[in-house]
Amino acid sequence: MTIFSNFKKYAIVAALVLGVAACSDDDDGNGGNPDISGTIVETAIGDEDLSSLVAALEKADLVGILNGPGPFTVLAPTNQAFANLLDNLNVASLDDLTAEQLRPVLLNHVIAGKILTAETLTTAGNGYDTTAATYDDGDSDTMNNPALSIYFTTEGGVTFNGISTVMTADIRATNGIIHKVDEVITLPTVATFAVANENLSTLVAALTTLTPSTDFPSILSRTADESDGINPPFTVFAPTNDAFAAISVPTDEAQVAAILQAHVISGANVRSSMLADVEGDVGTLNGDVTIVANPPTVQGSDNEDPVEINTDFVDIQAINGVIHVVNGVILPEL
Repeated sequence: MTIFSNFKKYAIVAALVLGVAACSDDDDGNGGNPDISGTIVETAIGDEDLSSLVAALEKADLVGILNGPGPFTVLAPTNQAFANLLDNLNVASLDDLTAEQLRPVLLNHVIAGKILTAETLTTAGNGYDTTAATYDDGDSDTMNNPALSIYFTTEGGVTFNGISTVMTADIRATNGIIHKVDEVITLPTVATFAVANENLSTLVAALTTLTPSTDFPSILSRTADESDGINPPFTVFAPTNDAFAAISVPTDEAQVAAILQAHVISGANVRSSMLADVEGDVGTLNGDVTIVANPPTVQGSDNEDPVEINTDFVDIQAINGVIHVVNGVILPEL
């Protein structure tokens, strides 16, 4: 499976990231309740249903960090959630996983510097935040690597990345808050984020049911190079449902695939801050598109007008690339 990746120096990065978060002016975690006396880790130790999480934190050398001042929002997988993970990985126990494998996955359950209560999440409805796990750009210097994104939705329960649902919310600790979740939130690919966001469901349908021969889900889940040369990282311009509704989508599978390929840059993790560096004609899986940094737009050869990059939904960072939501469909020459 591809849920684990070769992340480097996570303990150092996490210590720095979470150390900075400790300076936050947000809620200190205990909600002003003097009866709350345990840290995140101490609270987890006191819950027998989180014993696997505690063991994983110990093995990954993250106990000291989560005993720090915080504040932290921690999505805590139950023992059953870890059992499900081990089954999926076809391993017998946590002993079969290394600290290097566990650390980024566990950090993907930590939102540093803020308290996200169930009420806060429900009021927001859905959206993105960032975790303490980071994207590995392959550089030995990991200090400036971007944080991985996490997507939440509250329709039918609070769910993260379309994978894990909150079972018990708002368990207070002195340095943050815990939400017990029913599945381990594995490291997200760009495919993960496309599937998780209901506002991208038309895109997902196009990537799956309309273009089965291309197998876009497998391509956009890649975390290693393949012989066909379509390799991560990917920069994906993701049209919303409304964007697709505004055009006449072809019925021919090859034409649909050609359109979708024009939304994917292979071999580059182009974040919004980098658009000025790549401004101009940029190659996609199907020809060039024209990128403008200010205002941020992208245009295919058959677009009459540039397609707006939605600045409220950019830099959705996965382990194998980044997504920018766009308010139109990029149209290559067909």
